[in-house]
Order: sequence, then C-alpha cells, then structure tokens
Amino acid sequence: MRFFDVNAMIGAQFAPREGCFATVADCLEEMDHFGIDEAMVFHGLASEYDTRYGNHLLLDLLRGHERLHPCWVLAYPQFGLPTFAEDLEEGLQHGVRMVRLFWGDPLSNLSVLDLDLLGGLFTLLASRHVPVLLTNAGMTEITGNQLVQIKSVCKAFPELPLILASPKLHQDFALIYYMLEQYGNFHLDTSSIHPTGALEEITRRFGVQHLIFGTNYPWCGGGQSRIALAYADLTDTEKDAIASGNLRRLLEKVQ
Repeated sequence: MRFFDVNAMIGAQFAPREGCFATVADCLEEMDHFGIDEAMVFHGLASEYDTRYGNHLLLDLLRGHERLHPCWVLAYPQFGLPTFAEDLEEGLQHGVRMVRLFWGDPLSNLSVLDLDLLGGLFTLLASRHVPVLLTNAGMTEITGNQLVQIKSVCKAFPELPLILASPKLHQDFALIYYMLEQYGNFHLDTSSIHPTGALEEITRRFGVQHLIFGTNYPWCGGGQSRIALAYADLTDTEKDAIASGNLRRLLEKVQ
C-alpha cells in the first residue's frame, strides 16, 4: 500500500511544533519514519504572511524532491496584485495541482467563503478541476456556520473537488454526513477522523471515494492516521483508495 499525504506543511508559521520550523528534510524524515511515500505540501508563510512570497518560496524548496508536491495557498487578490487567473495559471505551469484556502480565523487570509466574493475563483478552479483543500486555521474545531459555507460551495460548483482538512471534527457530524450523501465533490481529509469505526461508517454509508489520507504534519505525526487506516475494518481495495488512490484520481483530472 502506498500513502499519499494530502495535508502537510513546511516552513515558518505562527505556532511551530516544539518551537522549531519544519524543513523539507524534517518532512521527508517524518514520511520515512511512518512509511509515507508522497505528500502534498504548502508553505507556512503562504498562509500566515504573504501568499505569493510563500508559494514561490515553496517551489524553490521543493525543487529536486519528487516525493513532495506543491500546494499553493490562494487568497482574495488585493488591489494592484495579480488576479486569481494569473496566479492559478502560473501555479499550473510550475506543476501545482492543488490549492488551499484558509478562512475563519484571525490569521487567515479569508474570513468567509462568500460566493459573491469568491465566485470567480471557484468558477475558474472548477473549469480546470483543481482540488481545493479547505482549512479553518488556528487549530480550532470547524463550526456549523463554516460547514454551511462549504455546503453552499459544493452545491454551486459540483465540478469543483473540495477537501475539508479541519484540525478537529467532533461536532455537527449530522451536517457533514448530509454533505457526504448529497455532494459527490465533498471529501474529508482523514487526519482528524480517528474515532473507532468512523472510517468504516463513512465508507459503508457514503462510499470510500470521499476519504483522503492526511496527517496534518507538522502539528501531528503520521502515526495516528496510519494506525487508524491500518486497523480499520476495510478491504485492501478500500484502504488503497483512501491511502492514495482517491487523491491521485482527483489530481489526474486537473487540466
């Protein structure tokens, strides 16, 4: 079984684990320790300082490391800066196949997933089938209001793959389950799905295609997600899909 981590970060950030920043070497060492083959990586400065600076710094750091794939952070363009289309086209030319949005936190670059404000971006991403990783920053639990915002995006843009990577998923599972049932473009990163039987229940009720392996490195190690999947009462085919197959399927559709 090959593992492809959808949720990893390197570089400086506001609250580093153990008081230090995760480097490329640190990330690769962690992956080797837990048997993770590849990872989708963003840069901390792109989420908490300047998106363009962090995104370009990421490309420089990942050069020559084929196991690490760049994930660009996007935000609403400020006056005088490049548009969504220019940013995305540049990213695609540099091998970027996934983007990430942070919202709902004082350090985030977006406060709300507003369809009027971000409709142009979502339309553009949907036309190129670029997966979007959504994260409520600040290591806080996703709120019901944020889930409603995601639901609105899922409904308005059915061709846009959305992956929720929330640091915590403890409440509002009724709404999450409704979204899994209603929207084929809604996916969950497994880094916060560790309760016994959760992976099995989601697979049984809604299909394995909604689950994508993630670790939330460097705030979490790869052990939790690896163990949760390894001991899940799922077939080898289902485990392979979660470990890497579902993510590869989404990335192969990017135009």
